[in-house]
Amino acid sequence: MTNKLNEFSLCINVYKKLLPVASQLHRIGERQCNGYANTDWGRKQEQRDIKKEAALLNRAISLADEVGLQVYHQTDPRGVALYLIDNTMDSTNYNNGIAVY
Repeated sequence: MTNKLNEFSLCINVYKKLLPVASQLHRIGERQCNGYANTDWGRKQEQRDIKKEAALLNRAISLADEVGLQVYHQTDPRGVALYLIDNTMDSTNYNNGIAVY
């Protein structure tokens, strides 16, 4: 019983750590959807977002690995940006996973 509680506690802690990651990915997705200004600042912002998105996804992947799960990044900003999924899920049924929002 104690082992199951430890696993559950670990999952909750990972979920809590993923919340800010998902929030930032969502904001990046909104900016990507809206487009960047055709100025130096807009191009710099786009490059920053590309780097930040990659770093956030790497962080999410490493956190999910701690509990034996994977992440799915849904890039449409109208929905949830990040899901925790198991190895039986893919881009066709990711919404059966755990939405991080």
